[in-house]
Amino acid sequence: MKQLGIFLGAVALGSSTMAMAQESAASPKPDQEVIVGGVRYFMPILVDTITTRCAGTLAADGYLVTNTDALTAKFSEGAEANWPHARALIVAMVNDRKDSPERGNDMDELPDEVLKPMFEIMLPAKLGEEIEEKHCASIEEVMESLDPLPAENFANFVGTVITLVWEDKDRKRQKNGE
Repeated sequence: MKQLGIFLGAVALGSSTMAMAQESAASPKPDQEVIVGGVRYFMPILVDTITTRCAGTLAADGYLVTNTDALTAKFSEGAEANWPHARALIVAMVNDRKDSPERGNDMDELPDEVLKPMFEIMLPAKLGEEIEEKHCASIEEVMESLDPLPAENFANFVGTVITLVWEDKDRKRQKNGE
């Protein structure tokens, strides 16, 4: 149930993958601007991934199926300007998953020409694994409810949920002495 709560909050665009990127040694959490900007950059990819993953469970005349192109266009406009934030978020998430905080940041050394396409391929695959078909109707409902928001507000909502989840995981780590 806890996972479903996190998932539904962040799933406005399927950002649960980003929100759940906390499994091992803590690293500095990126600031709200980086998180929101990263979410904003990946939103068009996330809409497509959610629609693809949920295709077998959604009604052909349902909200996501009939609005995928409009949502993708809405979220694509202005997304590219947020690549620097997306890059910073990716690096923070990768560092946060490392077993040892002393390991070098190989991801940060990669040029944008390598990193960008790599994550535009890897994110949909990882997110597709995280989305359970039983949650597709709820995801669709959240997406439809939030669609009237401008893309920036939508990203701010999802980014805030991710920030809260990240902070909660950091508190739990501190409590457990990790």
